[in-house]
Amino acid sequence: MALSMEDLEFAFNLGKEHMIDKIFTKGALNELVSQVEIWGKDRKITTNGNPMTQAIKTLEETHELLEAINRSDQNEIRDAIGDIIVTLIMQCKLQEITIEECLFSAFQEIKDRKGELNEVGDFIKLDSFDSLPG
Repeated sequence: MALSMEDLEFAFNLGKEHMIDKIFTKGALNELVSQVEIWGKDRKITTNGNPMTQAIKTLEETHELLEAINRSDQNEIRDAIGDIIVTLIMQCKLQEITIEECLFSAFQEIKDRKGELNEVGDFIKLDSFDSLPG
């Protein structure tokens, strides 16, 4: 059963994250991606746009995310992440691939990595741990 944008907006406006989680487990995320794709087509983003300008838009939205993180503004962080996802969906349409393909491909590449993120933000692979003292 596909949910309407009104259903999604209603759940979001309730502020109940658990309700949003339940909606997305029912396949509404695919419906939302479809709605974004239609939105992009209606505005000719995916017909008149090009990959480079769309990539620049993704960078602009990423900069907004950095600014929001710096201000600890949760609403702006949420908005920026959503905007980044929208630009990536548009990029996928321009490249004639799906966001699901990209996520699947990325996960296949990382799923078996062993290691951990250290306190300064570097990912240390497990085989690197073998050579560390202590």
